[in-house]
Amino acid sequence: MKAEDFPLHDNLALDFLDHLKVARGASPNTIRNYRQAIGRFVLWMRRHEGDPRRADGAGVAWKSLKTPVMREYLQSFLELPPKDPRFAIFQKLKLMPLRRSSVLLHLSALRSFYKFLVRRKGFSNNPMKGLMTPKKERRLPIFLQETEVEKLMDAPLKMKRPRYDEWQKWRDKAILETLYSCGLRIHELAGLNRQCVDFRGATVRVMGKGNRERIVPIGRPAISAIQSYLEQRGACAASEALFVGRDKKRISTRGLQRLLKPYLKHVGLDPHLTPHKLRHSFATHLLNRGADLRSVQQMLGHRRLGTTQIYTHVSTERMKKAYDEAHPRAK
Repeated sequence: MKAEDFPLHDNLALDFLDHLKVARGASPNTIRNYRQAIGRFVLWMRRHEGDPRRADGAGVAWKSLKTPVMREYLQSFLELPPKDPRFAIFQKLKLMPLRRSSVLLHLSALRSFYKFLVRRKGFSNNPMKGLMTPKKERRLPIFLQETEVEKLMDAPLKMKRPRYDEWQKWRDKAILETLYSCGLRIHELAGLNRQCVDFRGATVRVMGKGNRERIVPIGRPAISAIQSYLEQRGACAASEALFVGRDKKRISTRGLQRLLKPYLKHVGLDPHLTPHKLRHSFATHLLNRGADLRSVQQMLGHRRLGTTQIYTHVSTERMKKAYDEAHPRAK
């Protein structure tokens, strides 16, 4: 179910979403996910009132909710037997049991909401405080091999696309090169302006999550691709946006996601891979080649080192090399 399917009319919820946007500088993706999480909870609450199809969010007694209710909610989308009378309703509303990662996101949204209510709205009760949440799944990031990345970087100029102008081919190459060279999130790439790229200093100024700015190195192949693209794009040269679509406006994150698929097919890779996999590849390849964890953390824009450490589990090449060189009976 999409976020726009939850037309919340609850003033507290709307104030919270505004707070995320203005005070915390949350990304549109985060705001959409949190809106959807609160909307899902509202739909679940409606079954107590006999009308689970309502999703306006009005009249929810946020101040009086207790931990047992939140615990029941948690259980509801971890386990929902087909014989349960709610099953058909939730199936129709596409509110079926979620993956563990999605469960954690929804609960994180409600935790943040109640922290906001306590700190900004004077609530004394926080039903999320005593709630035990399921442990996060430790899934290893999916990444591309270096040879696969090389093929992908070459694809925009090699692939025949009759409806494409020359500047679009160079734009796509510049986008792929920049994603991989800088390890950017897709919304960070979409938000880049031309002045964000320091061609002489070989760095990019990036506005990350929570409006936290960072400087990231950029490789010469990416710089060369960007320069070639800017020379070619002509009529839309006046736009301050670095990457634009055919309409001469800033390319959207959805447009960036669609852009990758044909190139993945062209080089024989899974077309369902997302642009974020280039970020995973960026981090993994740096660590494989000896980059220190702290530097990779800064380049990725992670607040916690633990978030970056997951990439050490997939950086096996460096580990194997160290083993072969140091262990007396490795060979």
